[in-house]
Formats: sequence, structure tokens, C-alpha cells
Amino acid sequence: MRSFSLIALATLPACFTNWTPDIGKQARTSSTEQASSSCDDQCKEDCDDINDRKAYDKCISVCTDVCVTDEASCPRPEPAPPPAPCKSCTPVPPKAAICEPCQKNEECAGTGSLCLGADAATSTAGHCGQKCTIDCDCPATYECRPVTDPKTGRFDAALGRQCVPASKQCPQCKADADCEAGNICEAGKCVAACADDSACAAGQRCFEDGRCAVACCEDKDCGDATLVCGDGRCVKK
Repeated sequence: MRSFSLIALATLPACFTNWTPDIGKQARTSSTEQASSSCDDQCKEDCDDINDRKAYDKCISVCTDVCVTDEASCPRPEPAPPPAPCKSCTPVPPKAAICEPCQKNEECAGTGSLCLGADAATSTAGHCGQKCTIDCDCPATYECRPVTDPKTGRFDAALGRQCVPASKQCPQCKADADCEAGNICEAGKCVAACADDSACAAGQRCFEDGRCAVACCEDKDCGDATLVCGDGRCVKK
């Protein structure tokens, strides 16, 4: 069923200004007014039905389709589908870099990298190597060495070569945070931090980060061409 909403306007459009409020009839002359009269006529009839003369004189009709039956029968939009179920996943840890601890080859970064020195039987951790052919394939301070079979101690051609530290020992640390409390990382090894000047060599003092160094105000105070003065202490260039 089509319903019409009645709207009383304080200011009417131009096409409604020729209405005669006292006679209950339209006095229109323009073709625009005539074209819209079908809806307006129904509007006026509705005004007559409720004996509302004021609304009759100033009404325009807005034709809209509305639901006139009980609420349960009104059309309703389809509900949105429920979201897809969440899929849980276990984050994949990053691959270990060269000389970082490992238990198996798959844990090492880089194609062909092997976990060297690991022993599953004793749960001994190894360190990641890096596949290479010559020393130039390796980082600084590393050498390209043939991999030996841990059972025979002989070179195993199937395992090829891996980059290993020239010192034959992987560094224990890269930063102080890698060491236990009370230790600092120096040259790849965790060493005890100084607590006061008495733990330092002659001419050095203990600084707040647990390191011993020569105190300075400028480079010449360091007395060594390889050292410069930085943050009040002599450090390597």
C-alpha cells in the first residue's frame, strides 16, 4: 500500500504559491504544477479526510512505500555472515646466524649452512656455519674450512666447506646483554665487569658500564695513536 507523508512548510516552492487557501481548489497555470498535481491532489484529499484546513492549504505530498502490515512481516536485510574462524599459528623463530647456537641444520640461516659440533645424543648444542668455497665467501675473522665427519674425524666431501672462526672458537657474546649479570662482553667473550678502580690496571679507572679505561680530556691524553678520547675515556678508533 502506498502512503503519503504530509509536510507543512513555512516557505513553499514557487510552484505552490498559486494555491488559493480559501476555496480548497488548486489554481495553477504552469505545466510544472500540472505535472505534479496527481500526488498533490491525493495530498489534499488526505487533508480533507482529517478536516485539517491548515494542512490542506500548505501541504505537499511525499510518496513513499512503507510497510503497513505487522512488524514481523516487514522485509529485513539479510544478516551479515559470521566472520571466518580464526586460525591459530605458532610463530616461526628466525634462523640462527653464523656462529649462533643450534641443535640441527634446519635452524641455521642460509642455503647449505650446517649446525657444526652439535650432538643430539648428549644434547650438546653446536654453532651454525655458512656454506663457502673459499675464504672470501666468509665474513671477516672467519675462514672457509672443510667439514670433518665427527665419527671418523676425516673430511667429508658430501658436507663440503663451511665458514668457521679463524680463532677456532665462536664468540660467546655480541653485546653485554648476552652475558650473565655482573659480566660484560669484550672481544666476543663474557668477562667480569669492574666494580671499582682497584679492579683495573695501573693508570686506568673503572667506568659506570663496568669497563676499565684510561681517563682523558683530549686525544693526546691517551698516548697511543690507535686511541681517541671519547666520553671521557680512551677508546679504539
